[in-house]
Amino acid sequence: MTISGELRGMGNRPHIERRDAKAASDADKAAIDRIETMFQENRSVTVGSGRSADVTLLDICEDSTLKPWVIKKEVRRTPEQKLLDTTLDDELRYHDAAYRAIENAIAENPGKQFARIPKPLSLLKDETRQWLLMDYLPGDNLFVHTLRAHLLNFETEETARERIASMSRDELLEELMSETFINTLPARLVQELSDGTIDELGEQHWRMIALGVNRSSKGPSVVFNALQHEALANTIDALHKAGIHHRDLHPGNVQILPDGSVGLLDFGLSTITEKDGTKDKGLYTVDVGHEFDDKKVSLLADDECLKGFWDVARKIA
Repeated sequence: MTISGELRGMGNRPHIERRDAKAASDADKAAIDRIETMFQENRSVTVGSGRSADVTLLDICEDSTLKPWVIKKEVRRTPEQKLLDTTLDDELRYHDAAYRAIENAIAENPGKQFARIPKPLSLLKDETRQWLLMDYLPGDNLFVHTLRAHLLNFETEETARERIASMSRDELLEELMSETFINTLPARLVQELSDGTIDELGEQHWRMIALGVNRSSKGPSVVFNALQHEALANTIDALHKAGIHHRDLHPGNVQILPDGSVGLLDFGLSTITEKDGTKDKGLYTVDVGHEFDDKKVSLLADDECLKGFWDVARKIA
């Protein structure tokens, strides 16, 4: 039986629900204990890791007829999450609203392309633990996809290409920083690494690396093309029309699926203007009150992020 099947066998079919931690059901507690056992027995694999959470693939059985699930486990809180006092309960609510909005947009606009949003399934919680379950979108996030594309540009030997294709984010960064590849990076990055202006590569350097990959290849962008950008832009537009703002639209939250389609992940900093009554001018620079040392928290503006993605999609240096 697959891992997902084991959870289903317990009679705990995930469903959208918000529960009080004090009222955690026996099924929730049993499911969480079962998942803990899976971790301890190495019967899962981490498929993503961000500033605040690790995302683990629970169902890794290739011949399963069941959809694989992933579980998001918060391991730390970002400054933005602390100041905005957001929880996984909030993320489930925003994620579910976004998923439904895009499903409706797809049904109403059959000729348009949209990014896929993984279906949120459930928030499992007890007095001390809470995990968000959702469907799994395979592939690489856009940052990892770009690092891989850069390295593959300089490898023709099949064994080396296979090795790069299986590398994790950290392994790709380590390879790029090696003596073999560091000088293949854009000249400005090489200089800043050399003189100590920056210590390591990160997502803030994505655009520079992506444009470098594009300059070394012919034809459409091999990193993020115009059709992929169109799908992402259509998705953000549909979300905004539904009053939903992502507010964390960086390359790590854009997924490139094996078939070339696009996914949109992580609604932990999102907001719903219709429900929350947030004024447009306060969407991305939020006043968090005088009890905090930092009076405001700045979030990524969806439209500004789309402009950065478009620079890469249309290969503008």
